[in-house]
Amino acid sequence: MCEHFKVFPLTPHFIFPQIYAIISPMNTKHYVYILKCADGTFYTGWSTDPIRRTKAHNSGKGAKYTRSRRPVTLVYTEEYGDKSTALKREYAIKQLSRKDKEELIADYDKHDNF
Repeated sequence: MCEHFKVFPLTPHFIFPQIYAIISPMNTKHYVYILKCADGTFYTGWSTDPIRRTKAHNSGKGAKYTRSRRPVTLVYTEEYGDKSTALKREYAIKQLSRKDKEELIADYDKHDNF
């Protein structure tokens, strides 16, 4: 094969770009969430489905941190249009003090988001 030519695989997004754009992960919502663990600590993560992810944490298939702190309760979520922004926000929340996280959750609860 000639090294000057690049072969593109015939993947769905290459063959049907309009259809792929509709079902693409780029249309997926991304969430930052906070769980309250049984020992009272908080765990912050991101997911495309925080309810499913909470169930995974409670079944022992979530993060190593939550495995020994079950059951966990979903106490906070934020929605983002892209993964990058959600991951940046997750990092920012992880840098907050416990008091700041409690205030964030308390303010969230005031708006009846659940």
